[in-house]
Amino acid sequence: MIFYNFLFFIIDLLSIQRNSFIQFLEFGLITEIENTKSIFWVNESTRVIFYARAYKILKPNDTIQNCLLTGKTYMSEIYIPVL
Repeated sequence: MIFYNFLFFIIDLLSIQRNSFIQFLEFGLITEIENTKSIFWVNESTRVIFYARAYKILKPNDTIQNCLLTGKTYMSEIYIPVL
């Protein structure tokens, strides 16, 4: 019975982590990008400004199962327009 309680505890931790990450993607990502100041090069003549509200996340190229079988990282790419 102890094993099942432990198993349910792990499942709850995974769902908490997953929900937290989804909330970060929906609300926190834009805020974090906007909090990033502009990037200046040493000579101060070049400046990079991030447009956080226009970011785009692409779907992963592979499936979770295939990544597990091949030892790859399950990932997606994020694009943030800059000026």
